[in-house]
Amino acid sequence: MAASINGIGTRFYGAGSPRRDGSTVTTKWFAVIFIPLIPLSSYRVIRNTKSDKLTFFGHSASYVVLEKLPINWAQVLRTYAFAFFYTIWIGFVCVGAGWAADNWLPPLWANILAPFVLAIVPFILLDVVRAMAMKRVKNQQSG
Repeated sequence: MAASINGIGTRFYGAGSPRRDGSTVTTKWFAVIFIPLIPLSSYRVIRNTKSDKLTFFGHSASYVVLEKLPINWAQVLRTYAFAFFYTIWIGFVCVGAGWAADNWLPPLWANILAPFVLAIVPFILLDVVRAMAMKRVKNQQSG
């Protein structure tokens, strides 16, 4: 199972190849400061919602491993691509916040609230795409 302390350790990143039972393929990574660095292995997992916890920093999900798989290199590349583009996105958000504070937004909104809201937009989009994929799989398999 994946375990980390203060963002250093192993974590699951990615969710692909959904099945009707709700399981997905994810990759276990060695991460530092929550940044995935080295892929270790891939697994088919299903979320164990009974063991999920709400923590100070957000939501801590737990999973039941259904099977161990070879490393899913397509998922590894998607994870690296997301990390790369998210880094660029954060750079644009920070530069844009400085510009907005200088030009037209109040400093509190431009320097604190807007960057926070914009920083979570990619994660919301990922959740929407995953939910749509899972719905499509359930509809295909039931019909």
